[in-house]
Amino acid sequence: MAKIRKVMVGTPSYDGRLDVWYTNSLRFTERLAREKNMEITPIYMSYDSLVQRARNDCVQVALDGGFDDLVFIDSDM
Repeated sequence: MAKIRKVMVGTPSYDGRLDVWYTNSLRFTERLAREKNMEITPIYMSYDSLVQRARNDCVQVALDGGFDDLVFIDSDM
């Protein structure tokens, strides 16, 4: 059996809010990923005024969690 690819989706959010279209798309992406032998894990870094620091925190979570890939999608996308 093939190894499941672990993908983290890191989302920095200044005000802790996520767009409904983004969250809906993420749900469908998770479903499609399961069919492709992938595991999508969304991580949200909220209430940080510096997007650079929030992204650095996401990178640390990805490294500590043993993820194969990290994709950044900002909360306003």
